[in-house]
Amino acid sequence: MGTAGEPHPPYGGRRWSGLAASPGVRVGHTLRYRIMDRLGRALLVLTAGLGGAILVACSLAIPQAASSASASPTITVSPVPSAVAIVVPPMNLVVYYVRDGVPLRGFASGSVPVGRDDADTRIGARISALWGAQPPPPGASNPFAKSGRIGNRGQLGVSTQVERDLATVTFDLPGGWGVTSATESRALYQQLVYTITEEPGIRRALIKETGRPDAAIGTLTITQPATREDVMGYSFSGAKTPSIVNGDAVMPAELADVGVAVDLDVLTRSFVRGYQGLARVGIELRSTATPPDGHFDPRFTAALERCDPPTCDGGKWTLAVTLPDTKWPAGRPAYAETFDHGPIRSVRAAEFQGGTVAVAIRLDDARPWRIATESTGSGTARLYVDVGGLPTSVTENIAVYLPGPDQGAGDRATGCRCRVEGAARVFEASVAWRVIDGNGREVAHGSATASRGTSPVWGVFATTVTIPPAIVGQATIEVFWVSMRDGSAQDVVRVPVTLH
Repeated sequence: MGTAGEPHPPYGGRRWSGLAASPGVRVGHTLRYRIMDRLGRALLVLTAGLGGAILVACSLAIPQAASSASASPTITVSPVPSAVAIVVPPMNLVVYYVRDGVPLRGFASGSVPVGRDDADTRIGARISALWGAQPPPPGASNPFAKSGRIGNRGQLGVSTQVERDLATVTFDLPGGWGVTSATESRALYQQLVYTITEEPGIRRALIKETGRPDAAIGTLTITQPATREDVMGYSFSGAKTPSIVNGDAVMPAELADVGVAVDLDVLTRSFVRGYQGLARVGIELRSTATPPDGHFDPRFTAALERCDPPTCDGGKWTLAVTLPDTKWPAGRPAYAETFDHGPIRSVRAAEFQGGTVAVAIRLDDARPWRIATESTGSGTARLYVDVGGLPTSVTENIAVYLPGPDQGAGDRATGCRCRVEGAARVFEASVAWRVIDGNGREVAHGSATASRGTSPVWGVFATTVTIPPAIVGQATIEVFWVSMRDGSAQDVVRVPVTLH
């Protein structure tokens, strides 16, 4: 456990940052609970506190007019001949690739023409950069690069029209989209919708083809606009859970640590190891009074809200967490960090209203999110704010983080033991598992206990699954909870594992 003077490397080795933060979060809608009103006011104060340093810095950087009374010399500027081409330097434009069935934010080299700094031109520049991007990030794919070219110059024909929050992009592709399978078709569609809606203020994208009433992307027929949440790859949107409130008894506490782990950097206290597609914000707290029975269960409020320009750090949503009983350590600077790949855009944490803590997490989209709590000792606790995960491993009440699909588990001849870790919000914290062989037969079963249950707040769990020797065919680990009504398996997550 870190101390206020010297925190240990939190959540993937990221230490406290003294960087000035950009303007904070603007809560745009009235929330259901009265405590949410306090959350909105808190975030406005957080905005002022984090943004002040930048405002001062900007004011100092403004050039001052010269105070000399002498006449300025006359300078003659020769016009630039029209035949001289203006070279537009390349820049890194934000685009989206695909990995593990969900969009992955990245960069591609491109440029916006001189004098053409409008929304439709910027959208077209991002699309062109994505089309020519080589190679994609490790483990990702770029099916859009297979799309047809026009003429001998290999140009991509794109026209864009922007109206309010909708961008309609028409493609001229005589060579076709270059995809045939359902998987690649979905991936290409995801890429386009995310890349188009990267433009601030744009939330919907309609893709069309020249000379057609609709767009036929491989196996998909596109006739209507789509948001990121429509195509993100999950079976449900995180917007389905607009808020989570833990309202246990008041217990004064102090922030001990905060940190962020994204993707392969998710190394939170050895709980999640090498898992792709998951982002986590960890918040560690210590009580400053003696909790009942030594069990510290902090109060908090978390709310997911749409975020619109000019705030958001380029994101579309903000997940705001407030801890009304928690004080910010004296002398510790605000936490502010941005990230170059999704789903987290930035994390800001600071004090407001006399030292209590607010955390603003800006996101690419409203993918499924979870907050789990775990007691870590006498008077200490940890909050896990998890965003995303593999779509096939996330349901509304169970998320499996380890193992990943087709991860090697051990020797087929002698059997093996496989570590299973995740989060759940299930009745009495009881998580069930079973191993299914290639014939659909159950060959092993067991259970695990999450850190909490029967609550909107999630608990974390970890257990060891034993796979028997000489199993027939492909082994699959199923994780679920059992309905008390009829004994059926609910929210089943199926993870195939490879036996060597």
